[in-house]
Amino acid sequence: MPMDELRLPKHKEKIGYRGNSYAVETEYDALLNRVSVRLFKNRRLVSSRSIRIKEAPVEKASDRTEIEKIKEKTAYYHREEYALLLSLFELSQKLKLSGDGPSHHSLGLVFLGRELLEEAKEEFLIALIKTPNYSPVYNHLGIVYLKLGMIEESIKTFQTALKINPDFADYHHNLGTAFLEKKSYLEAEKEFQEALKLNPRYQEVYLNLGFSCLERGGIEGDTSTETILKEALDNFKKAYQFGFKKDLRMEELLQKAFTWEDLSRIYMLLKSLLTEGSSWEIKSLCDYFRLRFKYDPKAVEKKEVEDYLLQLSREIVEGKNYPDLRYSLAISYTFYSRYFLKLAEKQFQNFMQLFREKDRGVTNLTVSQELGKKVEAWLEEFHMET
Repeated sequence: MPMDELRLPKHKEKIGYRGNSYAVETEYDALLNRVSVRLFKNRRLVSSRSIRIKEAPVEKASDRTEIEKIKEKTAYYHREEYALLLSLFELSQKLKLSGDGPSHHSLGLVFLGRELLEEAKEEFLIALIKTPNYSPVYNHLGIVYLKLGMIEESIKTFQTALKINPDFADYHHNLGTAFLEKKSYLEAEKEFQEALKLNPRYQEVYLNLGFSCLERGGIEGDTSTETILKEALDNFKKAYQFGFKKDLRMEELLQKAFTWEDLSRIYMLLKSLLTEGSSWEIKSLCDYFRLRFKYDPKAVEKKEVEDYLLQLSREIVEGKNYPDLRYSLAISYTFYSRYFLKLAEKQFQNFMQLFREKDRGVTNLTVSQELGKKVEAWLEEFHMET
């Protein structure tokens, strides 16, 4: 039997929550050698992830050992996504009782990372009640409104974020993106230029600035088309320069581009590459674990933290070397130390049972217990907004 005809099990589980039906579906794609994880809400696909399998693709259906490994990994990713969804709903209930504004904001970001937009909106609105001057909430609420097609609301919300903190390039970029959706091209480009003043290497801004030029060129007629196309190309070249891995094919396209169709193709290719390199998913996962460390530490299993640490470290090594990811990594290692402090405490107790001179064991046991208490106190007190 050819490998592409082999039918590995598809995993599917449903969750009912507050009148809505959610479902997680997971299956292995033999042709791409990837596991596909899809999330549905009320039978509508809301988000999907494609996870590369590190093992070589299985070439023959008779290779039972490799097939079993693939089955195990597929089942693992399914359990992971299903458990995360359950945990999000549990966290939502806990935060209603004791959550602060930044925590509701973080939970909203995790929902947003899974494209659960109404759930994200609800958390952001609660966060604004508790912390009305916290500009990141307005920024992310604006993104939700934009994704929901509520363009005017998104513009107003991004403008509120900028009134609170006008020096964030992301806020200007997102407001520009909302104007772009509205087809207010000159207003969009003004915001993109403001973003570049604050961050001259902002790759996505150059990409959207070039796209705005293309769209504007399509409605202004032949008299300014050549100038506008050159402006778009210059921005695409800068988008490529500030972040993408060198690609000879892309460089050749950028050198030879001449027509509106050429530039449209370049835009789509660069947009696809930018999406593949996005850090949104890993940052969303960081918010999720920080919430669990703060509100549900006893339920977090050691294996979960180990897998998360490996994934986060790999993302940083492979290019996403951002300050907020480094901060999350530091928090996670601190949390992970809890397990070792408990092991140390147990071994000192064993030592004292076996050794007559107990003073050394008592001293070290006390130190490990004090360290454990400090870590627990720190986890209770650390601020989600950092």
